[in-house]
Amino acid sequence: METRLHRKLTTAVKEGNEEKNRILGVIDTLFASIKLRDAVTAEHSLIMARISFRLALIHDRTNAGMYYVGSLTHDIGKLAMPDTILKGNQLLNYGEREILRQHVTDGVDMLTQLRMPKLVIDIARYHHERFDGSGYLEGLKGKDIPLAGRIAAVSDTYATLVTGRPYQSKKEHKEAINI
Repeated sequence: METRLHRKLTTAVKEGNEEKNRILGVIDTLFASIKLRDAVTAEHSLIMARISFRLALIHDRTNAGMYYVGSLTHDIGKLAMPDTILKGNQLLNYGEREILRQHVTDGVDMLTQLRMPKLVIDIARYHHERFDGSGYLEGLKGKDIPLAGRIAAVSDTYATLVTGRPYQSKKEHKEAINI
């Protein structure tokens, strides 16, 4: 049975049928792994996927579907993260924040090994960059952040705000948009 997710994935991937099926299978498996590991991360990724798709329709229309796909797997590196960090309800200390940051590198490495499209990898690589340069991993600033990273960062932040965290209550849509 074809699901709504599969329809979105199918329209997102523009490669030939065999390569498309390979990419769709990998994305589907990775997202299923995220859902099994942490339902909150999966929900966050789905919200991010919807928002990045909408933003991409404005800023990078031809790749909008790929933004949806890439957002589903942007946090795949969290599979290796200890539960105390991934599912914890406390603010993180310096060492724990460094472990948290590692999810970006782990995710990029995994997606690269799986030969995912560059846009999918870039969404994972740059989703924690910030326009003022305060982000990570590379500390890029302004337009030095690739478009994929800017769309991903905005979508990721919005998804975080509306889903909340154990140590931070969730925001309503209007409040999240104004932040």
